[in-house]
Amino acid sequence: MTRPSSPTRLPGSCRRGMVLVPAALISFALFALAAMVLDLGIVRVTQRQMQTGADMAALEGFRGTRTDAQLMVRWAYDDDFANDPTPFADPLQLGAGPRFEFSPGVGSANAWQTITPPKTLPVERRVYKPLLALNLDNQPHGDLVWGRFAQTNLAQAIGPSDTSLVVVSAEGFAGLGPSPFDVLVENEIVRVTGGFGTPMWTVTRGHRGSTATAHPQGAVVRLLEPPTESATYARNDFAPQSATLANDVGPSDTTLNVSSATGFPTSNGFAVRIDDEWLAVIGGAGTTSWTVQRGIGGSAPAAHAAGAEVIATDAAFLARLRCTKDLQGNPRNPLDEQAGISSADNALPLLLGRASLVAGADPNAGYSVRHHGISVRATAIASGQRVKAAGAPHPSYPLGVTPFAWSNDAAAGAFRWDNLAVGVPVEARILANGEIRPPASSPAPNLRVGQVIRVTRLTAAASSIATTLQVASATPFPSAPPFRVRLGNELLRVLAFADPVTWVVERGIEGTIAVGHPLDAQVFWADFANLGQPIRPAPAAGLGEGFPAIVGYVPVAQTLAGGEVIIGFGSAQLSFLGTGSAGDLRIQITKFPGCVAPGNATAAFRPDPALASAWLPSLLDAHRGFSQSLLAPTLAR
Repeated sequence: MTRPSSPTRLPGSCRRGMVLVPAALISFALFALAAMVLDLGIVRVTQRQMQTGADMAALEGFRGTRTDAQLMVRWAYDDDFANDPTPFADPLQLGAGPRFEFSPGVGSANAWQTITPPKTLPVERRVYKPLLALNLDNQPHGDLVWGRFAQTNLAQAIGPSDTSLVVVSAEGFAGLGPSPFDVLVENEIVRVTGGFGTPMWTVTRGHRGSTATAHPQGAVVRLLEPPTESATYARNDFAPQSATLANDVGPSDTTLNVSSATGFPTSNGFAVRIDDEWLAVIGGAGTTSWTVQRGIGGSAPAAHAAGAEVIATDAAFLARLRCTKDLQGNPRNPLDEQAGISSADNALPLLLGRASLVAGADPNAGYSVRHHGISVRATAIASGQRVKAAGAPHPSYPLGVTPFAWSNDAAAGAFRWDNLAVGVPVEARILANGEIRPPASSPAPNLRVGQVIRVTRLTAAASSIATTLQVASATPFPSAPPFRVRLGNELLRVLAFADPVTWVVERGIEGTIAVGHPLDAQVFWADFANLGQPIRPAPAAGLGEGFPAIVGYVPVAQTLAGGEVIIGFGSAQLSFLGTGSAGDLRIQITKFPGCVAPGNATAAFRPDPALASAWLPSLLDAHRGFSQSLLAPTLAR
């Protein structure tokens, strides 16, 4: 019996180099992966840098003007905020993406082409420093565009079985239909099947497995379809729209003639903005000739030229940045670079990918990534949402929460916030305990329609070096420090309570100067007021002494299961008329229509830790339901 022979083995010298072939093949894959990581990584970083600028431009444009948006983008990439005429000289060279330059190369594959990286380029060509075009004609393809976003509110409450929706405005949905589209109403997905282009829609409830439920008036309705944008920059979620002044307007004129009333409310009592001024339309709604109240919401009446844009509060502002030109700086889309309307920079080139087998097609025969690069765009849309928190007036920014709240309880009758007419002064009185009531001559003089809040008085003078304050009442303030207060133009931080009316304080915080304060000086709570925050009553505390009126953000209060709380903020002016026969302080409140807060307010919800989740739904319903809410800019897209 013979044993099987062992397999033949090659000598060691014959096995050398056997891994070179698979290693070479693997290296091609690794180089391809490295090229993809590097090239797409640069694209992603550039897009994020561009998106930062687009977001800032949209928010600032909605809050202010097109020029404000243009300047904000410039500041976004200005590392020293000097706003100098040569921003390319900034040492850090912040920008919306790097720039590369290439030699011509040989053939369709650009053989022997050399790459010049940003660091070795002249300083003015190293990064993309956007200077957005103002687009004063509001062209749809422009850098900055006013219009309507596909978001609205329910005009009336609906039950779970209702098959029609009535919305406040369908302007932002103008690009949709006749095919059905989906919207989100709170947590329910609703399919719109009819009524396209009108505010009354036929709908299918509980779509895509969601549950049909009841929704209150004011519930937000959002487009659920993914956003699309065509080569002409037409979008399915945004419809360009604006109106302009038909003639010059002086600072005292109370009549406005506009180019179009399309998109504006058809009933009086709404706000519009022209340049930096807010105006209340109190007559002529639905026509192109309006009677207006000037300089509301803390803005100042000013002259405006014919052609100035007239902006509605429910409008939206779109900003876009583009890197879409080919690598030689030629626009591939003629809409991308039009003087005064649109601007663009070069697309991003392939770097390691240029050494790959990517086809070097004829650049004149269509798109070629090797010749034309990778286009990058960033778009942001800002719109207004109801303010949920507002700051106190500050020595450097006097517009903020007022030291009085107004009731939206049904018991307040004709003096309820919802029942106050826009632009019509209403007289009331403040009692010594801080309650606001109707005039003594009214049919119901004992109704409590508002309350002084967030203020007390010094019961002893305080020197510039004093570290304690003696106050009349601690009731209007938080029950435990720390919190901030304001005395005149000085900000102080309350560190501890020696007793309820003796406070240990830190003086002159946030750059303010500690000075002496006399007996009876007013002490204001200087922290944010939030949605759901309890109303803490305060005595009258000398309101009206030394100044004729208060303009600011009025906390609107309502009694819910958790007590009387802030349900939102409006805008109003409180004028002081003197002392009444009974010693009460006579006042006059003028309610302004809902406008956009120029600052010191946010639509972000910062719930109080003590807020009970059980009555949070009723709080949000009340917040959505009251009229003429103050608005804050938010990113809608």
